[in-house]
Amino acid sequence: MLVLGAGAGRLAYDVHMQTTARTTVALDFNPLLSIVADRVTRAETHRALRVPDRAARADAAVLRTLAAPAPARAGLVFVVADAHRPPFRHGAFDTVVTPWLVDILPGAVRRALRASQRAARRRRPLAQLRLA
Repeated sequence: MLVLGAGAGRLAYDVHMQTTARTTVALDFNPLLSIVADRVTRAETHRALRVPDRAARADAAVLRTLAAPAPARAGLVFVVADAHRPPFRHGAFDTVVTPWLVDILPGAVRRALRASQRAARRRRPLAQLRLA
């Protein structure tokens, strides 16, 4: 399974832990998020300040502790790469998940969807998206 735009890895962790996938690859272009995700899913805790998007005051930041409920089972891998050009051979994955990626990259949706389809073994999409 490939998770494009995995961010801090929460969905990749949940999907990996709740399915029978031998390998789940969580891909994101942000190395900091990938490092945090890797540590948290190995049962380490990570403390971080979360600043709301529209914080008007400096004291609006909230200290949060990130932790997974349990260490991830073997096979959860974090990769730093561009979702438009994933570094995998065509057809390398049975399933490709793109959480929130289409919201973050609206101008590049078609290119990201083509890249994810190339990475998937299944040539027919599970669901059809009609793009104007």
